[in-house]
Amino acid sequence: MLRFLQENGWVIARITGSHHHMRKDGATVIVAIHGKQEIPKGTQAAILKKAGLR
Repeated sequence: MLRFLQENGWVIARITGSHHHMRKDGATVIVAIHGKQEIPKGTQAAILKKAGLR
């Protein structure tokens, strides 16, 4: 997910624990990464929607 967002112009603004704050054009998307666990499909959809990629 992080790589996909970065390929679409999002940059990591900061990391707080497992929460990666991605920023682009003043908008912020927070992606929680917990080891090698997959991000649930509903959460993936919400992140992409907020990022304007869906």
